[in-house]
Amino acid sequence: MIPRVGVSWMPTAGFRSAVEPVLDTIEAVEQTVDQAFEGRLPASAEAVLAAFGEAGQLYGHAVGASVLSAGREDVFETFLDALRRTRRPWVDLSDHYGFCTAGAQRFGAPLPLPRHPDVLAVGRERLIRLREAAGCPVGLENLALALCSQDALDQGPMVAELLAPVDGFVHLDLHNLWCQLHNFELDADVLLATWPLDRVWRVHVSGGSFVDDIRRDTHDHRVPEEVWALLRAVLPRLPACRALILEQLPSALLTEADQQGYRDDLALLRAARDEVCRVG
Repeated sequence: MIPRVGVSWMPTAGFRSAVEPVLDTIEAVEQTVDQAFEGRLPASAEAVLAAFGEAGQLYGHAVGASVLSAGREDVFETFLDALRRTRRPWVDLSDHYGFCTAGAQRFGAPLPLPRHPDVLAVGRERLIRLREAAGCPVGLENLALALCSQDALDQGPMVAELLAPVDGFVHLDLHNLWCQLHNFELDADVLLATWPLDRVWRVHVSGGSFVDDIRRDTHDHRVPEEVWALLRAVLPRLPACRALILEQLPSALLTEADQQGYRDDLALLRAARDEVCRVG
């Protein structure tokens, strides 16, 4: 399978300016589904999502399902209701491994949990309901955060166990993976060996930032060489990969230089795909 090269679509003027010159080269679009929950998207975004949905090239990505949260059933049901109301013909839908809802906290950056049977039971039940609401296959994206090096090594097996009842897929974020490699001084082959790479259907490439020597998944800079190297190394090991998605926040695409850098990264992503998959 040759994966499509695409972008995580952002409904802002700066993002539109970044992709407009190369829109006809984009083979897939990823929609952050939560963005449609609060009201109608801009007409330009609606048109793009409709076109890629009709072509079977629209992929869903959620940030607020919080599939590992125990309790706050009201928050999860509100999310599912909004998902049903705004559902599109996604090829598949992913969310993050972890939780972002707990007690009075309704939303935040997803946080990891230790590998435990109770966590597994909660996540499996919620993934079944997420699949029903989405009307398509569902999967989980790896986190950049981990509680410790062993937690990073446990994340892949835990995700595999969570996905088993729904025959779900892995959404492999290579920058998140590099964050763990850097922050916990792990070997790439050792960490990758813990993941079911044959279940990877989608890949994210993105940039981030450092705080002191801690690498963070902030999506606000260009893709670093370490992530490109990971892509070239791992892509031949992903036989089921359907889409390679470039991800960057619109707040990092305000200047012409930033927008050109984004287009350059998209070209690099396509070149890496073509080289590894021998396209053309």
